[in-house]
Amino acid sequence: MKDKLILAIDGATPLSSVCISEGEKVLACMKIMPKMGHSETLVPIIEYLLGLLSLEVKDFDVISSTVGPGTFTGIRVGISTVEGLSIPWGIKTIGVRTTIAIALSVNRYIERPAVIIDARRGSAYIEKFIRVDGDALPEAEGEIMLVEYERINEVVEGWTPVALKEQETYKLICDTGLAPVPVLAPIACGVAMAVLSYIELGIDAPLKPLYIREPN
Repeated sequence: MKDKLILAIDGATPLSSVCISEGEKVLACMKIMPKMGHSETLVPIIEYLLGLLSLEVKDFDVISSTVGPGTFTGIRVGISTVEGLSIPWGIKTIGVRTTIAIALSVNRYIERPAVIIDARRGSAYIEKFIRVDGDALPEAEGEIMLVEYERINEVVEGWTPVALKEQETYKLICDTGLAPVPVLAPIACGVAMAVLSYIELGIDAPLKPLYIREPN
């Protein structure tokens, strides 16, 4: 069986990112901080990477995006981008929780990552994971929580906090004396890794927005 060619994107976090992978091999990836919004950057990044690799959209076996938690607009842009690319060619789509993608974008030997995403309005989304095997899909420990800034340290005690440097929560955690693990790799790479695991495990992950807090 040939390796799956995957196009993965993330628009749920501050940086627009895209990853093209074949099986476990990342062929190309890129992340950019958009000036206005993900709608201005995701498609140009995709077009650039396709040209770089001499690929066409119809070549992909799966197209995937983060589905939340994250910014409401970014989630919608990511999902609509995937739908716009996949529907004309009948390509399979997969949705990946942003927290899982982030957990897979950092050192795989972090056994107990607590992924923190700024939810604004003085709160953050937190999901805790356990990784028994560095190469396996991390297992969620409980549900995604919506936590007030003041309680972040309490909630992540005993876990390794993982946060995005581009968000306010990273600085807040640092100011309390903790040292959160930054996410350096494009989060879309974590999306691609999750997709590969989902396919291998037969997990059905629909491309539907995941809103922990009701959108405006």
